[in-house]
Amino acid sequence: MTRLSRRDLLGMIATAGAAALSAPGRVSAQAAPITVANRPVEIAVASISPYTVRITVVPLENSRSTAIPDDGSLVQAAWVSPRARFRTLSRTEIIRLGNLVIRIARDPLTFSIQDRKGDVVQKLRIDQTGVLNFQIADGPVLGLGEGGPQFDRRGNKDQMRNGQGGYRLRTHGGRAAIPWLIGTQGWAMFIHQPFGTFDLTGSEGRFNPVSSATALPLNVFIIAARDPAQVMAEYALLTGRPEMPPLWSLGYLQSHRTLASPRKSDG
Repeated sequence: MTRLSRRDLLGMIATAGAAALSAPGRVSAQAAPITVANRPVEIAVASISPYTVRITVVPLENSRSTAIPDDGSLVQAAWVSPRARFRTLSRTEIIRLGNLVIRIARDPLTFSIQDRKGDVVQKLRIDQTGVLNFQIADGPVLGLGEGGPQFDRRGNKDQMRNGQGGYRLRTHGGRAAIPWLIGTQGWAMFIHQPFGTFDLTGSEGRFNPVSSATALPLNVFIIAARDPAQVMAEYALLTGRPEMPPLWSLGYLQSHRTLASPRKSDG
C-alpha cells in the first residue's frame, strides 16, 4: 500500500475542488440582495382570492421593510399575510397561490404569472430605474378610468391627469384617471402605488413612475380571469363597490319636452 504524505493529500483535494468548480453546471449561485433603483428591497407575494395575487416591492431601511402608504383607494390597507417574502434571490422561485403560479427571477427582476394550465397570464419586468414593463398581447386593452381615447388604449400615452383639461373634452368629457387596466386576453392589473404614467405605444406596456426616487414602494394586483363579470368583481373586492346617494338627496327632478310658455293662448 502506498502511503500519501500530507502535502500529497492537500494537493489532491485542491485539484478536485478546482475541477468541480470548472465543470459545466456545477457552479452554485450565491444569493445576492435584490435591488431596485439602487435600493435594497423586499419582495412579497400574497393571494387575495383564487383569481387575484398581490405583488409588493418595498425598500428596506435599517433592514426593515417600509410601510405602503394608505391613500384610501383600497378597501383595506392590510390584506392576508404574504405567502412568501424574499430579500435575496439565487435562483428562480416558484410560489403557488390559489389557481395561479408565480415565478420570480432576477437580472432583470421578473414576475411571471401562470394559470393552472401553465399558460402565462401576465409577465412583469422591473428595471433598475423602477420602470415596470408588462405584456399587452394582441387584443384590445381597456380601463384607465373615465375619459381618454375610446376604447382600446393601445397606441397611446396616458399622463393620468384628472379634470376638465383632459383628452378631447368636447367629445370625450372630463378625465378621471384610474391605474386600472383590463387586457382582453384574460388579465387585469391595478397599480395602487406608486403614481406614474402609462405608455402603451410599444409591443410591451410601460408604467413609468414620476422618478426613480418615487418608484418605491410598488403595490400591484394582478387578476387572471376571462369573464368580464369576474374581472369587475375582483376590482370591487379591492376598491369597494360604488355607493348610490340616498333618494332624498337628489331633490326635485322634472323632465320636459319643450321650453314653450305654459300660458294658454288668449286666442
